[in-house]
This record gives sequence, structure tokens and C-alpha cells, in this order.
Amino acid sequence: MSPVTLSAPKQVGKPQPALPGGYAGQILRVDLSKRKAWGEPWTPEQMRELIGGAGLGAMILYRETRKGKGNVSWDHPDNRLVLGTGPLAGLPVWGTGGLTVVTIGALTNGPTSTQANGFFGTNLKYCGYDAIVVQGQAKDWVYLYIDDDRIEIRDAKSYLGKDTWETQDALTRDLGMLGHQLSVYSIGPAGEHLVRWAAIQGDYGHVASKNGVGAVMGKKKLKAVAIVKGTKALRAADPRGVVQAADDIAHDLKTDPSARSLYEYGTLPGVVNLSKMGALPIRNYTTSVTGDVDMKSWEAPRLREGFDHRGHQCNACGMHHCHMSVIRQGPYKGKIVDEPEYEGWSGAGWTIGATDQSGIAWLNTQTDRACVDVNEFGWVIGWVMEGLEKGWLTKQQVGLDLKWGDVAGANRLLQMISTREGFGDLLAEGVKRASEKLGGEAAKATTTARAGRRCSTRPRRRRRRWRPAIPSTRRSSGCPRASIRSTAWRSPSWSRAAAAGAPLRTHSASVSSPRARGSRTFAVRCPRRRAGITPSPKP
Repeated sequence: MSPVTLSAPKQVGKPQPALPGGYAGQILRVDLSKRKAWGEPWTPEQMRELIGGAGLGAMILYRETRKGKGNVSWDHPDNRLVLGTGPLAGLPVWGTGGLTVVTIGALTNGPTSTQANGFFGTNLKYCGYDAIVVQGQAKDWVYLYIDDDRIEIRDAKSYLGKDTWETQDALTRDLGMLGHQLSVYSIGPAGEHLVRWAAIQGDYGHVASKNGVGAVMGKKKLKAVAIVKGTKALRAADPRGVVQAADDIAHDLKTDPSARSLYEYGTLPGVVNLSKMGALPIRNYTTSVTGDVDMKSWEAPRLREGFDHRGHQCNACGMHHCHMSVIRQGPYKGKIVDEPEYEGWSGAGWTIGATDQSGIAWLNTQTDRACVDVNEFGWVIGWVMEGLEKGWLTKQQVGLDLKWGDVAGANRLLQMISTREGFGDLLAEGVKRASEKLGGEAAKATTTARAGRRCSTRPRRRRRRWRPAIPSTRRSSGCPRASIRSTAWRSPSWSRAAAAGAPLRTHSASVSSPRARGSRTFAVRCPRRRAGITPSPKP
């Protein structure tokens, strides 16, 4: 299939109103069914109302994917895949060069928004576009090539079967680009085979991971989007003010004690911090007790010591995370990996009972390359491991035996899922659907929240952590609402206790439910009643 070169004409005629600073002023529309592309202007009023990729994408979904009282299905040609940027993308402000993906997601079949960092947003802005809106479905596998106003839908069959890193290597080589001249966001084998929790990965380690956006891209037979760093100018309304504000933010991140760890280590401190709170998800949430593991080796500086580092950051960003690392020892010695953030250490590690740091870093990178959500990966693999341990899954059923902490076995199952091989075909539907299909004890041991939404490995992105997470989590202990609400687990009380110097003590508590035959063990940390501090009352 020869490449189809498409012009993306800009609207001419009456003068256009002045754009707000930071915007390119055009949306790139791509119809894969008709193999057409065009540039569509949007107004300053829309830019101010629909700020950023999430705002624009949400309105596009609302206007263009409605069907009756709901929306079109995730695999329908009328579903939109919006790859958007924010007004700061392309400007010298830390953490603003990535993209937002908005679509009807494959995992819940509902609207979703998920973000990734890197250079995509900057390159797209310099080509003259604020967002890409993809509709339709290609007949054969293609990738989208963007270089200023040159838009091409090219044959991608030679890239099929490659993981995301291999795809970027191949496109960089084939297009003759070096470094960050080219930003590539692609799907791996999981997206090609429509795994419902497939992700979109780009620039070696930046992942838009939630709600199966990679499966949507796979259904459209769009293997990758490759964007050259364009030549279009980008204007800020107040250039001096932008630089001043960016410098102030950077200075605060470097010097403010409450933010400096984020600047130096990203989310690495989350492992130890959550373990101290009894909120670290271990062995499919069956416990949060770390046992005989030396948690000092999991402190952020120690995690860094085990790897040789090669710089890998985002556009115009000085944060000291998103490293490329080289494993120094063990069976994966010499492998180049993407340094895991907190969710990588949990999803590819603690949730499946793994504590070997080199193995976890390697497995986390394997999930990026196959291109799946590392959180769902942990829930799926942990669920399988627990099932094999307790007997409601068998080795014959799964196709292999998996013990807690088996990194190589988890990777084997990942490959089966990515190609929908054997038992991997069921697991590719996600842990909720897989457990409902099997029923019985298997359905009681999943880690999902109400309405099919996921319970994060943090375990919940809210200020009050376990208290809202546990009552909405389906475990084999049922719904432990009654036994939890009388316990002072609210983090504000811990903060007040810490501020007053009150020591914390750790308890092991069994959480059970009338619907459960067994119980789950969690480490509960609460302040002693001293220094005039008492736990927060029940609502």
C-alpha cells in the first residue's frame, strides 16, 4: 500500500481573531475510513472554555459520539480518538510537553481521559495543531505521519508484532530521525489484539494507560502516530511572565521541603510512605504487611543506587525522574529499562508478591513494551497467583504454574495476554470480566470498585485513603464496611499527630465480613491518644 499524502488546508478568507497565547489555532481531523485529513480552526472562545486536551476531548465526545442516552461502543467506527495538548505545550514550562488521550474506553465502554508525558504535545504544536481527532477505521494497518502541513497515512504492516520500543526504533531508523526530532506514540501487541486494558506508549516509557485506549487505537488499525518536531512559531501572550512563572515553580520544587522529594525522585517515595500507612497493596491486596523485607532498601535514594542512569526526561522539564536505567546485576544484568514510578513498583512488584528490584524494573518495562496498564496487570496477575495458591484456578486451566513473586512467569502470562493465547484470551478482558466469567470464589477475589472502576494501587487517589477504598472494594472478604468505619483510618488525624510529634504504632488487624469465610490482614497505623490529639470522628 503506497502512502497517501494528504494536505491539511487551513481556512482562509476573513481575518481570524487573535488567538490566546499558547495555542496553534487548528485541530487536525483524520478520517481513516475515507483516508482524509484536514485542518479545522477553532475559536478563541472555545479555547478559553475548553481548556487543555481533556476539555476539548470531552466536548468532542459529547457532541460526536452520543447515541440515545449513552454513547457509541468503544469499537464503533464513530468513536473518536482525541490526542490533545494543553496551552502550555511547547512553551518552556516543566511537565507540559505531553498529551491527553480522550475516547470511549474499551475497559468500561465509557468516556475516559488519560495522560502521558514526553515530547508529543510539543512536536504537535510546532507542526501547527492543538489536537488530533481520529475517526473511522482503516481497512489495513497504517500509521499517521505528521511533518508541519504534510500529513501522510502510511502502510504499517511491516511494524506489526513489534513492541512499542521496537516500533519507535524502526520508525526512527526508517525516517532518518535522531533523538527528539521525532515523537512516536504507538501500541504494542496488546493493542493489536484488542486487549481491553491495552495502553498507548511513546518516547520510550511515557504511557497513556487507562481504560483500554490502546485497544481503541488497535480497533482503528492505527499502529502509531509519528510527529516530526515542526517549524511553526508558538506565541505566548506574556513571554516574560511565562518564563518568570516557570522559574518560580521550578525554584519552589527544588527548595520547598514539601515538594523537593517529588523534584528529586518523582513518586518513588510512595512505596515506603504507603507501607508505613499500611496501604501498600501486597499479594493481590490480601495483606499490607511487608514481612521480613528490609524497607530501608526501598527508600528512594536506595532504589536509585541499584541502577546506572541515562537521562530521559520530557520537553523543557528538569524533574529528576523518568530515567532510563541499566540493570547492574542478576538475570537481567545489562538490560535497559525505564525506571518505574510508584505504580510500576506496586503493579509489577508488590501486588504480585515480587520484591526483587531488578526483576520488577525489568517486568515493568515489559508491560510498557507490550503496552498494557501496569495497574491492571498487577490486579490480573495477582488474582491468578492467588487463585493458583488457593485452588480455584489450576495449572492446567492457566497453562503454567505461577507462585507469588515469579517475575519470569508473570512475563510469560503477559505475552499470552498480549496475543490472546490460551487462558490469556480471558485475562485480556480484564480482571472484572474474567472473574465474572469463572464465578464462585474467583469472583470474590477481584480488586475492582463500584461501577467497574478500578481501585488504584495507591490504593485510591483521594486524601482519605483506605476509608473510601475498602468499602467499595470487592474482595473475598466481601465488603468490610461495618468493621472499618469504627477505626480511625483517616489521614488528617495522622497528619495532626505527626505535626505534634505523637508517635505512631502499628497493629495487624483482621478485616472480615458476614459474607466471608476468611479474613484479610492489613497493617493499621493510628496515633496514640496523647498530646491532646484524638482520631477524627466518624461522619
